[in-house]
Amino acid sequence: MRAILAIQLASAMLLGLATPASAIDIHRDCNGGPDIDKAIRACSAVIGRGRREPIRNQGLAFFYRALQYQRKGSRDFAIRDYTAALQVDPQKQEAYNNRGAIYLDKGDLDRAVADFDQALRLNPSDRSATINRGEAYYKKGDPDRAIADFDQALRRDPNDRLAMTKRAFASYKKGDYARAVMDFDAAVRLDPKDSGALINRGTSCYRVGDLDHAIADCTLGAFLDGKVVEARDVCGRAFFKQAKFRDAVTALQAAIAIDPNYKDDVEGTTSADVLALAQRRLAEGSATAEAARQGGAAADRAGAAIARIVPAETRIALVIGNSRYASVEALNNPEHDAAIVAAALRQDGFTAVTVAFDLSHDALLKALRTFAAQADQADWAVVYYAGHGIEVGGVNYLVPVDAKLASDRDVPDEGVPLERVLTAVEGARKLRLIVLDACRNNPFIATMKQSGASRGIRRGLAQVEPDQATLVAYSAKDGSVAQDGEGANSPFATALAKRLAEPDVEINKVFRLVRQDVMEVTGRQQEPFVYGSLPPTDFYFVSSK
Repeated sequence: MRAILAIQLASAMLLGLATPASAIDIHRDCNGGPDIDKAIRACSAVIGRGRREPIRNQGLAFFYRALQYQRKGSRDFAIRDYTAALQVDPQKQEAYNNRGAIYLDKGDLDRAVADFDQALRLNPSDRSATINRGEAYYKKGDPDRAIADFDQALRRDPNDRLAMTKRAFASYKKGDYARAVMDFDAAVRLDPKDSGALINRGTSCYRVGDLDHAIADCTLGAFLDGKVVEARDVCGRAFFKQAKFRDAVTALQAAIAIDPNYKDDVEGTTSADVLALAQRRLAEGSATAEAARQGGAAADRAGAAIARIVPAETRIALVIGNSRYASVEALNNPEHDAAIVAAALRQDGFTAVTVAFDLSHDALLKALRTFAAQADQADWAVVYYAGHGIEVGGVNYLVPVDAKLASDRDVPDEGVPLERVLTAVEGARKLRLIVLDACRNNPFIATMKQSGASRGIRRGLAQVEPDQATLVAYSAKDGSVAQDGEGANSPFATALAKRLAEPDVEINKVFRLVRQDVMEVTGRQQEPFVYGSLPPTDFYFVSSK
């Protein structure tokens, strides 16, 4: 301590103090005010008195001078003074948090976390230290621990916009794009003019395949802040996937004007790569020599990098994750399962992937009606559903999140029959696929009133016999129950997403491999099963040919 005081005394003398230390009010003169240098001089005068000044005043002077250095941007001087303040008063919680914030800013993340730990040890409810530690974990590449801190801050204040936004970034970094959409959505509701939240929500929507919302958000975000390259780039990529190549060219050219080298880290392609391919597609459509010349060799190079973006066929998917049920305990996996399956289909080059979460009865029917109209113009139509399902009297139903199911008689009214899903895909020209990860243990059955023996309710779902060119895949064979697993995703969804990414695997073999994976993981307790048949044609989710 004597060495530190001696150093401070020397520095104070060099500053040439004009005010006697005895005339200084520490709280008034050392803390705040527009003249930072004047406050620093006042603090230095107190520090320069050494042992003639009460030790508590010495600690406050170090702390306040550190604040002024921090305001001034002199980070190393601020760290030195916060350290001195903590030597005087090891219980000075604010000093730990403030010093940690400087370490965080400097990128010294281990020291930052250590300081935030100390700050939270002294005051576990400190919002600032909690969020700061979460940010440090985020920068360290540990999104799970970051999310845990942001969750803690949001439990104290569900409308904490900063914690909400940072949790969204952490979810995005983790690849949990569905959760990122939800958090960015909440941030936009709190501030509809926040261009950053809008653009990031749009980017997250793009990742889960919700192209219309991605375009809407990024267009508005670009209007509010035209300098953000991501807004133009995401719009261009989304237009490209919708086969709106002229719009894609316009948006991507605007992105390149902002940053000629911008690259999407997830897809691994630059704006220029996608622009070249969009120009090529546009040229093919217009059949003009000049448009073809603009695509040129660059388009060929881009085509090799992102050939799977546009398949030869029109393939669409509706992906649903029902987690938050009103009448029974929420499910942990469906929203995460829907997100990874949607991402896999998007990477496979599906023309459009619509993702929806926590659908009520009316919302589920509306989604199926909309999808049915789209399927009439598609070659492939795929529906993936994760959530509760139930079989009553041999009929299978999806369970919307607003269902109560007090009696088995309520099921036809409150549930959505599987037959309704089958009709939603029947218009597709080549392949119709329904995947139901809905065979999990159903809590509705335990409380449901049984009206008669004719309405027998079994575990899992009942066997189905779909028409030709239609497959219905269950996560567990009829009459059996699927497992949720230990992590964020079910064993079935994990296996499905993995196998969807493998090229040149015929669709029937894809599901055989999924069955093998799930049975291995579950110790042969869960056996996925596929019902229906396809014509002799081979079908591939991904083809390198």
